[in-house]
Amino acid sequence: MISARKRKDKFSTDEGAATMDLLDRLLEHDRWTTRQVLAICTTLPPEELHRPTAIGHGTLDETLRHTIRNIEVWTDLMCEQPLRPR
Repeated sequence: MISARKRKDKFSTDEGAATMDLLDRLLEHDRWTTRQVLAICTTLPPEELHRPTAIGHGTLDETLRHTIRNIEVWTDLMCEQPLRPR
């Protein structure tokens, strides 16, 4: 868990080479890709968000809701907080 983990600065030197905390890099990439997907989805008409699909959770809307819920749950777990209600 983050609170139990000894955090370093975002960049530290390891034998003269700059290294980035991998968790920070993963979380930043996840934030960036999620924003990209949501930005694209804002251009879609509502009927496209609710059109049944053969992948994901049945519709794009439900898949996005599932993704956002997972982000909330993992954030709560890493911060050692009670899970938010659905």
